[in-house]
Amino acid sequence: MVPTDADQRYALLSANRDAGRWLTWIASADGPDPEYMEQNTLIPIAGKRTVVGMFLDGKLVGQIEFDPQDVSAEPGNGSIGYLLDKKIRGQGIATRACATVISYAFGEMKLKGIEIHCRSDNLPSVNLAKRLEFQGGEPNDRVDGQLLFTMTSEIWRTSHR
Repeated sequence: MVPTDADQRYALLSANRDAGRWLTWIASADGPDPEYMEQNTLIPIAGKRTVVGMFLDGKLVGQIEFDPQDVSAEPGNGSIGYLLDKKIRGQGIATRACATVISYAFGEMKLKGIEIHCRSDNLPSVNLAKRLEFQGGEPNDRVDGQLLFTMTSEIWRTSHR
């Protein structure tokens, strides 16, 4: 996403405030934030989080935060998190978008693994991790008791050709 997407991003966050029970940062969104997206990079860079927009018919309907060097992840692993507008869930949009980011992370960035951290009651995220065939899903102290799902580059290449 780029700074000109700030108004659409704020509208997405406002319409999905209920997701704040899992994504606590949503509560602090109090207006469009083009500065946040100025820090974004269009090409993921190790050590810098990248926010990728999910668009449908030209409208921002979700976002993926991809962190190739997440400090809470195992060394060499990145992490992804996502938010999809509740009005369009169940269409496979987030699953396909996350698969694209994961393929890029493994193919272009040569990461050894990707992690998903989510709360046990966040069923949309739990189900997405399972659809993408991530392993695990047990509470882990390293990620504040959240469920930890993992995918290795080897398993991804074998199961997602």
